[in-house]
Amino acid sequence: MHIVHIIASEGADADDARLMAENGIEGYGNGDVWDWYEVGGRWEGFIGATYGETGEEQVPGVNQLCYAENPELFNETIDNAISGRNAELLEALHAIRGDVISSEVVPEHFMGLPIDNKEAVAKRVSEQNVAHSAEWQALLACNTVADLDKINGQHHLVFYKVYKLMKGVMGHYDFDSRFYDADAGSTGRSYVDDRKGCDPDKQWITVFDLHN
Repeated sequence: MHIVHIIASEGADADDARLMAENGIEGYGNGDVWDWYEVGGRWEGFIGATYGETGEEQVPGVNQLCYAENPELFNETIDNAISGRNAELLEALHAIRGDVISSEVVPEHFMGLPIDNKEAVAKRVSEQNVAHSAEWQALLACNTVADLDKINGQHHLVFYKVYKLMKGVMGHYDFDSRFYDADAGSTGRSYVDDRKGCDPDKQWITVFDLHN
């Protein structure tokens, strides 16, 4: 699978910032977060690009951006990456709770393609959420080691969703993080926000296409 990550780093210029970003994620290779990557890749020119209703690119953007060049776009790009991550965490929470969702919360697009029947998607996801929650409640109902032994080794999807949710809210960098500050070693944005006030011309974000 491929996913786009926005990596923040410091650098005297674009090449220096790219090198620092690569150094920052180097320790997460070998399948921990990625097994291979490239700058841009499937998301070549992602920062500042505009897209049509069916997902085709209309105006290309760039792979790297310095905060001093365009503060608004810099902040917006980070905001969108973190919002995308949080949306997936919220979906995991819906599944754990067994929430019935409405068509209003179904996005207009998925992976760049329009969603034509939002009502059908909402119905399908709601049914899946109810099933996931039942699996989770079965785990919570365990009272003995024998009960746990019956569940041990089962691979219900809800267990992965709980794992994903906990990693996300605790700030662990993983394939679904979407944003990472290589300079601070953090999935949060507070550190790069602090650095912008001191060295605005040295703060960069770079588009990475991660595969795992």
